[in-house]
Amino acid sequence: MQELFTHLINQAYRVYQGKLIPEIIKPVNISYYLEFGGFELSYNWYGRTRIAKELIGKLKIYRKTIHVDIRFAYYLANLTSFDNNYQQDYNLNRLIHTLAHEVAHCVISDYGLLLTEEHSEAHEKLTEELENFLWNTPEVQELSKLQRDNKKLKKLSK
Repeated sequence: MQELFTHLINQAYRVYQGKLIPEIIKPVNISYYLEFGGFELSYNWYGRTRIAKELIGKLKIYRKTIHVDIRFAYYLANLTSFDNNYQQDYNLNRLIHTLAHEVAHCVISDYGLLLTEEHSEAHEKLTEELENFLWNTPEVQELSKLQRDNKKLKKLSK
């Protein structure tokens, strides 16, 4: 699953790099690869982006890492818990939105814009575009199909 998410975020990032502010020929904080940092438990966010800068002499290398809440992994694995209400908030729709939202942060940060300005109208529009892009990828369509099939099997086993 880790590879799938790494592939998806990089696919979306590459398609949308340079589209936010096309008149800027060379964005200032560009990264050539996004890392999927995995699943972490959080009570404050569905996903987050961490941006780091490494200096090598005068060269700046930017690293952008996306994490998502572990409850998305529970949902994908169809795990149950004492609180099965988590599946209302942690589902495939929210996961795809969260990935799009975090990739939008990465694209915006290419231009040196502060993450505190992240939830602007431009960010919302970019998130929506990225979300539509992701839903139309064969990878997300296959993931959606697997989730539907998994739910059918679970119902049959009851």
